Amino acid sequence: MNAIQSLERAVLSALPKTNAILRRPRDPAGQWWFDAKLGSAIVTVSWSPGEPFIVSMNDGAAEPCDSLDKATGMVIRLLSPG
Repeated sequence: MNAIQSLERAVLSALPKTNAILRRPRDPAGQWWFDAKLGSAIVTVSWSPGEPFIVSMNDGAAEPCDSLDKATGMVIRLLSPG
């Protein structure tokens, strides 16, 4: 299991009602995408091996995260109601 697969598992464990899609590249070393929606909140995470996570919100803002824990926490906060 790679880092973005771990992120997907953690987000769905914390917020099981999240609608999510993990898009895999043809080349495993390529860019992966994780799209998550809960209520009106939409978050997209891009990641490639050896690169930071990029967490994008539905308002177009994006933030790099240099660790799995930071990216996971940010995604959960952005999707959480209230």
